[in-house]
Amino acid sequence: MRINKNRTVVQAATVAASLPRDTWHRQSVGAGAKGPRYYDWAWVQTGADKNRFLLIRRTPATGELAFCRAGHRARWPWPR
Repeated sequence: MRINKNRTVVQAATVAASLPRDTWHRQSVGAGAKGPRYYDWAWVQTGADKNRFLLIRRTPATGELAFCRAGHRARWPWPR
């Protein structure tokens, strides 16, 4: 993962470990066989253009992490 205008290369797990506690938001993702499933989520801007992000999901019980890189164009046409 590159941050700081593509100048710094850092592992996504390192980014997750450095996030302040209040960055994480616990959300339910629905009912599972053993009850409700909750995950902690964080959304981190990674691009200097404000259009690139890292979505991090953390399992509360184990701390297991999952990552998704996301982005969007600065402008896109809205349906009419």
